[in-house]
Formats: sequence, structure tokens, C-alpha cells
Amino acid sequence: MLHRERVKIAKYRTRRTCVHVQTFAIGLSVPFILQFFSSQLDHILSYTSIVIGNESESEIYADSHDIASTDLPTGKEKTTSFPVKPIEDIVDTDGAGDAFAGGVVGALLLHQHIEKAIEAGNTLGGLCIGQNEPVLPLPKD
Repeated sequence: MLHRERVKIAKYRTRRTCVHVQTFAIGLSVPFILQFFSSQLDHILSYTSIVIGNESESEIYADSHDIASTDLPTGKEKTTSFPVKPIEDIVDTDGAGDAFAGGVVGALLLHQHIEKAIEAGNTLGGLCIGQNEPVLPLPKD
């Protein structure tokens, strides 16, 4: 699908989300979108409830807007840092961001508080980087 078509779909989806008071989440994951489609992304972000991105994605976004990455807006609410358990044996980081995002969004869909959602994301991301492929085993309980 052409990138322009994806942008049209995302714009439609974000407008619909606002009209129907829904939560809209987006991941910053693809660097060329951050660099070359920043105005379209900014439009979409204005309707977005949850933005998920790592440090390098935040820096690329900041660079595309000629601002220092430390000056990125943090919203109307306070900024909170969450602890991350150190991982001893990092095998492969592919899919870790997606696993993190899935954990966060999944927990929020279950009406968990943001702290629990971040914890779920960190847990799934940590599980993902400890193995060779980004496919997590099903939990036993």
C-alpha cells in the first residue's frame, strides 16, 4: 500500500476516534516516517492518546522538528519514570518494542493503571530480548 494511503487511513481513524471518544495509540517505530512524513504524523499525533517510542525514535522525531530531544513535550500531566529490571542475557532485540507496546496496550484494555501497564510492557519486552525470535511462549497460568 502506498504510504499516502496509509496516512489517509490513519487520519480518518484519528478523526473517528475523536468523534467517538475512543483511545488512539500509535508507535513511532519507523524512522523514515518520522523523518519524511513529519507534518502528517504531527496531524495524527494531535488526536493521539498514547504515543509509544524508544529513545532513538524520540531523538529522530526531535531532529525532524529542530528541537532538542530533552525538550519534547510531555503533555499536561507530570512525567514519570518507571524502573526497568536489568536483563543479563540479551539475545536479540528484534520485536522487543512491539512486545512492550502490546503489553502496555493489552493491560490498558484490561483497565489496569498505567503503572501496571508499563510493568506488563517491560515484562513482555524483557522476555522477548531473552530469546532468538520475537515469539513469546504462552503463559502457563
